[in-house]
Amino acid sequence: MENNNNGQRPVRSARPTANPAGKPSVRGASASGSRTQKPAAGTNRAAKPISGMKTSHKSRRKQRQKNQFIILGAALAVVIIVIVIIVAARSGGKPKDDIAAIAATQTADNPSPWLIDGAAQTAGDPNDAPADNAQEQPVEAYTALEYLRNLVPGATAQPAQYLEVIKNGPASEKRIAVTVDDLNEVDNLNRIMTIAESNGAKLTLFAIGSVVNEKADLQDALRRANSLGFEIENHTYDHDRQHRLYSLTDEEMAYQIYKTQVAVNNALNADYTMHFLRMPGGNGEHDLRTHQYLNQLGNYKAIVDWSYSGSDAKIKSIKNNLNPGYIYLFHCKKDDLKKLEEFIPYAVAQGYELITLNDLLGYPANEVGEYNAAAYAEIPAPLPFVYEADVALGNKEYSQLYAAQLLQNRLIELGYLSSGATVDGDYGATTKLAVRLFQYYNGLTYDGFAGVKTQEILFSSQARRNTSGYIAGEPETYPTGEDRVLFETET
Repeated sequence: MENNNNGQRPVRSARPTANPAGKPSVRGASASGSRTQKPAAGTNRAAKPISGMKTSHKSRRKQRQKNQFIILGAALAVVIIVIVIIVAARSGGKPKDDIAAIAATQTADNPSPWLIDGAAQTAGDPNDAPADNAQEQPVEAYTALEYLRNLVPGATAQPAQYLEVIKNGPASEKRIAVTVDDLNEVDNLNRIMTIAESNGAKLTLFAIGSVVNEKADLQDALRRANSLGFEIENHTYDHDRQHRLYSLTDEEMAYQIYKTQVAVNNALNADYTMHFLRMPGGNGEHDLRTHQYLNQLGNYKAIVDWSYSGSDAKIKSIKNNLNPGYIYLFHCKKDDLKKLEEFIPYAVAQGYELITLNDLLGYPANEVGEYNAAAYAEIPAPLPFVYEADVALGNKEYSQLYAAQLLQNRLIELGYLSSGATVDGDYGATTKLAVRLFQYYNGLTYDGFAGVKTQEILFSSQARRNTSGYIAGEPETYPTGEDRVLFETET
């Protein structure tokens, strides 16, 4: 949860200079400070003081007091000078970074954002602004939703519909799903299918569209798989980990999903209805834009991950992790072939049934209909993006998102993130630092996670531009003094 605060660092008060203590009084002293003496024997008690003695004594007292005031004044002046020097040295000429100073820099050209309730939100306490701020040219107000519609025409902030993200099936029965990804080594794939067939097992194959189009023998293998009752699902067209779905444009994202479906249809010469998508490397499973497009296509039931990666484990460990409801990940590598030669018969001997994902998760089998290639000639364009207002960006599940691209662009626009930063949708350490700086200078709890309140302000006209001189992604601007605490999240 995010809380408003004034965002200002506490000002460290200088320790007050102690006033010099007065000298202790001497018992029996006169009001003038001189000790009274008894007259010597035989003297005339009524004798008058020597002429000028009383005047001289008062003069010396006044001179002492004057000297004391001079010394005290000089000491005070020295203390003030030292304090001024220390403050100047610590600031190092750093630009003003308090919230009031930043608010004073706001101008009408501050770019446009999104709101859920249709009303502009206020950043921090209005009392943070300088007294004369009201006389400045007011910023043209816009909401976060208005900002997002400027970026993504037609964008809304209605509640979003996610598909399931599945890592395992029901554990009530001894049933598991073995999935095989990529399918780029066709000889090994055929041997794996033979092992499964001879043990009464079913497989689920995740195909890469470009590989299907390039390899005629893989097309033959997919037709064999379909005839055996195996399941074929979507693993994107290029499986490009450098350009993951959430980092692509709308058109590129749609291409990666839809063209794989077309490639499998062409290989089978059938209208084959896929139910599942697996992200390359499992990255970006909670990307809302991807979920929205899969929902739009209508046939997808879930994004599927895995319970255990057999590709990354030794056979002993795989056997020790044989559990009901598990989804196992393998590839067509030679090592995986050897593991499956041993694991599939072992699982069957332990009383497990090896079934397709549809069977494990309770969905009907993929439909196979008459193919009309013309119906798939045009890739359906994604509908306008629906921005989800209730998701806090930056945590483990919500750190690889198309929405993070929008956030990165906005942070660059406001000067918190380096203009040379890569806008890729990965909410990494540098993006987290930029959010942290934004929160600090906008009167929010500065934890680096873009929660609802942070997003409302970030994407609205209330967002304050960065004038601190510190820019995430540009280490040469980072402070070395007490402000370094703001940069502890960057690694």
